[in-house]
Amino acid sequence: MIKTKKLIAAFAMVCIWAGCSKMDVQGPYELEQSTQQLQVNDTICTLSYSEIKNKYIDIALEHELNKPNESSLRFAKQAITEMTIDEKINAIQSLTEQKNSTSFKSTNNDVSEDEFYNLQTANLIEELNRNPLVIEAIERSDKTEPLESMIISYNGGDSLVSKMKVLQHIEENQNTNTQTKTRSVRLWLTARWGNEIHYRFTESVSSKLKDTIKLAMEEWQSAANYKFSFKEIANSGWNKFVWAIGCYYHIRVAQQIDNPALAGCASIGCVPWSNCNISSYSIKKGTCLHELGHNLGLLHEHQRADRDNYITIKWDNIKDEYKIHFSKMSILSESYGEFDINSIMMYSSTAFSKNTNTVNPSLKYTITKKDGTNYIYNRKNLSEGDKKNIKLIYK
Repeated sequence: MIKTKKLIAAFAMVCIWAGCSKMDVQGPYELEQSTQQLQVNDTICTLSYSEIKNKYIDIALEHELNKPNESSLRFAKQAITEMTIDEKINAIQSLTEQKNSTSFKSTNNDVSEDEFYNLQTANLIEELNRNPLVIEAIERSDKTEPLESMIISYNGGDSLVSKMKVLQHIEENQNTNTQTKTRSVRLWLTARWGNEIHYRFTESVSSKLKDTIKLAMEEWQSAANYKFSFKEIANSGWNKFVWAIGCYYHIRVAQQIDNPALAGCASIGCVPWSNCNISSYSIKKGTCLHELGHNLGLLHEHQRADRDNYITIKWDNIKDEYKIHFSKMSILSESYGEFDINSIMMYSSTAFSKNTNTVNPSLKYTITKKDGTNYIYNRKNLSEGDKKNIKLIYK
């Protein structure tokens, strides 16, 4: 169900303030095994990422097998206990395709199914909240997300991390050397999406944002000559559950940023726990175009490895806590086409400036052209460069 024809080297998370910025990779993931017995409830949970994922996949498959309808018959030929994890995931994906098919009509009560899978998601999160490593990650966070959320927020809401991702990262890197660990934290090889990109709106999304982001989706589709199309799926209990366990890659569109300094944040490329979070303060097509650009695999233009040939970063004018958002991407990252100062993925000249109220350009600007002048900031439509680049990714 997930195509992996093209790999894009990218940072794991990004966010925007009149633009966007990458995740502080030295925050949530550099966790050490804690000897302190931090507890949310009475019982500590020490299951690994794979163990938790396998447990909840089994719960879902057992539930589906016990249904009287045909949906379970696709994988009923083999006992769940005899299935490999890959076979189980394939079964989950097959069920997901069926449940999201317009021709599929459930013989069960949809409300009852939503209640069951909403309960399983809640149980999963409660179990994660009892894991010492997740507890430690929460302690290092903004603590703005409710405990019952799957997401941990950092840096004032500009970095969103799944609690499952915390455990996955630790499990995948616990037997590797330090050099490999560091590299895996900072770079993420992500696959491009297939021909159909599924997304769902959370309960927080207003009708205004729905209309605005759909306009942005259409502009990206058109720019790519419709090599892909966005398809809305229901915000059902099943879709929430399979997103939470990382078995169904789709974009979770939310409107949950309370920080007026941030316009939105988004994950890069086709990854599990994909997010596109838009602030209520910035429901504009340009913001949505920018965030969806990240979802499609595009990086920040001002962070390209070759950016110093075209622009100058004024480090002394940047707020200290945001300087990491101006770091240059590794040469391992992939940039498409020539540098485009008009790109929808470009920061403004005053992004994260210490001195936004001054008229002195030497103090005000955080990014300038090589000649020291500022530039027109594009947050209206895709540039010609953006259109060319998306065609290169989605051929």
